Amino acid sequence: MVDTNDAAIQVRCSRKTLASLAAWFCDGGDRPRSYGELVRNAMEILGDLLIDKGLAPRFESSLEATKALEAIGLGSPTIRAKGKEFGKRNYFEQLKKEELVISQGDPFAGAKRRTKQSREEIEKEIELATKALLDRDSEVKKALEGVPEGSIIEEEE
Repeated sequence: MVDTNDAAIQVRCSRKTLASLAAWFCDGGDRPRSYGELVRNAMEILGDLLIDKGLAPRFESSLEATKALEAIGLGSPTIRAKGKEFGKRNYFEQLKKEELVISQGDPFAGAKRRTKQSREEIEKEIELATKALLDRDSEVKKALEGVPEGSIIEEEE
C-alpha cells in the first residue's frame, strides 16, 4: 500500500547537511525538486534502513503510529502552510486506505478487529487488577505476621 504523506513537520537543520544530502541524491540520479522532498526522502531511507537492520519497529497502521508518537509526548504532526485542515484530511484519507486494505473480503473485519482488541485490552486490565489485589493481599498477610497474637480485636456489627 502506498502511504499518504499525512504528517507535516517543520525542521531546522544545517544548510551543510541539506547540501550533503542533495549532493548524494543528485549523484544517484535522483535530484530533489524541493526541500520537503529532500528531507522526506532522506527520512524514508533512514527509516527503512533502521527497520531493515532491526533497530526500529515497523508501524503498519497510521493510528498505531500516531498513538506511539503521542505516548512519548510528540502529539500529532500537522501543517499550517496549506490550512489547518490539510494535515487532518490527508491523515483521514490514509486511515481510510488502510481500513480498505485490512477489510477486503469482509466488510466487518475492522469492527471485528476493534472488538477483539477491546476484549484483549479488558482482559489485560482484569489481569493487572487481579495481580494488584493478590499483591496487596500478600502484603497485608506479611504485615499481619509481625503483629503479636491477641493484639487484634475484632469489632462486632
